Amino acid sequence: MARGGLVEDSMNRRLIVYVGEHWPTQPSTPWVVLDDRGQVIEQGQSDPRYWPAAEHCEAVLAAPLCSWIEVKLPEGARREPERLLRYAVEDRVAGDIDHQHLTLISQRRVDDGVLVVVLVCNRARLREILTALAACNRPAMRMHAELQAEVGEGEDWTLALGVADHGVLHPGPGRPRLALDKAACEPLLAHLLDQARRVGQAPARLVLRYQSGAGGLDAGVLAERLALPVVEGAPYCWWSCHKTAADLLHGELRPAHRRAGWYRRLRRPLALAGTAMVVFFLASLGEVLWQKQQLAALEQRMQRLFESAVPNTPAVAPALQLRRHLDEMRSKHGLLRQDDALTLLAAFADSAGSGAKGALSAIDYEAGQLKLSLRDASALNASEVAGRLAIKGYRLRQNEDGTWVISQEIGR
Repeated sequence: MARGGLVEDSMNRRLIVYVGEHWPTQPSTPWVVLDDRGQVIEQGQSDPRYWPAAEHCEAVLAAPLCSWIEVKLPEGARREPERLLRYAVEDRVAGDIDHQHLTLISQRRVDDGVLVVVLVCNRARLREILTALAACNRPAMRMHAELQAEVGEGEDWTLALGVADHGVLHPGPGRPRLALDKAACEPLLAHLLDQARRVGQAPARLVLRYQSGAGGLDAGVLAERLALPVVEGAPYCWWSCHKTAADLLHGELRPAHRRAGWYRRLRRPLALAGTAMVVFFLASLGEVLWQKQQLAALEQRMQRLFESAVPNTPAVAPALQLRRHLDEMRSKHGLLRQDDALTLLAAFADSAGSGAKGALSAIDYEAGQLKLSLRDASALNASEVAGRLAIKGYRLRQNEDGTWVISQEIGR
């Protein structure tokens, strides 16, 4: 029972691993486990074999392993944007740009173009990290950079210090984030502050945030050397990346198990849709078979009626043969046939309505066809009359001389 509860708990847990500069050569690294609400369940530092069970694994790339670069692109440059971005970043990157992996973080319009923020990482190093995580049976579902962590304090500068040998400087919103070596942190900060003061962008204070267990700087000494108020802020959580932060694992680095994620998410709806289609097909097939059976039964009934009405006669066109037989029986008993002159004339009068009165100038009948000469052909609507006659089983034909010929439909 306890084992089942452990498995269920691990399905709601997310393991986030800190990937430092020397991992996996130095396998021990910080990690944290979050629940489905993003709350910390446990945290620690250990080798991969001691990492706790979790539903999936994510990685945070140490700040020195990537660069935060801002470049300006011309507005409206939509053709081959990735190639244009690589060209714009090329002179800001050490080494061959073709060996770098670029991740677009944000972009915003400025007066004369678009300001784009890009994270640049070494592609080979990222592949090495992904391979090592997969070998530990912890394939990375996502990867973010430590530079993306949300630790800023408004317009203040924030220096985040973890257990590694570097710190991360957040010089206010909209400015590039930097990785600073702890050993040279004070002179680097002094240099950056001097540059900011020259352009009138100096902060009001510097906020220090420490990871639990990380060595700290003397805030009083640092404030004196920088000539800037220095205060200590909330603890530094290197894993606190915003949910909408860009994922480093995209393009050719997108994990294979995540490429099929869309299929796993749609597998159940697709199965339901497939089942519904099969049921619909079987129902349609059953209806077609039932209708064929009903049609066969109807044809058999017509055959029996034909044989009883017209014995010793082969059934070629039963409906037509029965009609002719009925006409013959009517003639023998002194009744009108369907193609008699009076029957055809009555059908015309009924179909023409009040317009038939006084409309005829001559009537001629021969061989089942009634020929009518009209005084004023425009007084009657030929198409309406033809339609009504068709319902009764008769056909109306107009000759070139303007006469109308009414006859019985052959196939009825």
